[in-house]
Amino acid sequence: MSRAFDLFKILAPPLGNTAAEVRQWRWVMASTVYGLVIAFVVHLAWISGAIPGVDGNASATEVAELSKELKMDRQQRLETDIFNTRRRQCIAGGALRDAYATELSKLMGQWRALTHSETGPELLDCADLGGNGE
Repeated sequence: MSRAFDLFKILAPPLGNTAAEVRQWRWVMASTVYGLVIAFVVHLAWISGAIPGVDGNASATEVAELSKELKMDRQQRLETDIFNTRRRQCIAGGALRDAYATELSKLMGQWRALTHSETGPELLDCADLGGNGE
């Protein structure tokens, strides 16, 4: 506890000390304030991308754009997975067909959650995919 108190004692100007000690305290305080200002300016330059070779923080529009791109990519991958699973389901038979139906249902649920849609993407008939029908 006394160490924390010693740190705060540094901030108070010395009382009843010589002029040299007061001047030293003033230089310490001025150097500290100057260092904090420099650190703040460098930090602002860093986060704004003003320092060459440093990108800085992303703006809200950049984050929204990236989020939209990631969502579109995920939706496209889900649609590809749904199509491929449906094709495998049409070719398969018996218990494997049921397993593909379960996987297809799970993928459709993920697609609906991602797109906030009540219905999933349209599934092709097995006859159109070269399968043996349902």
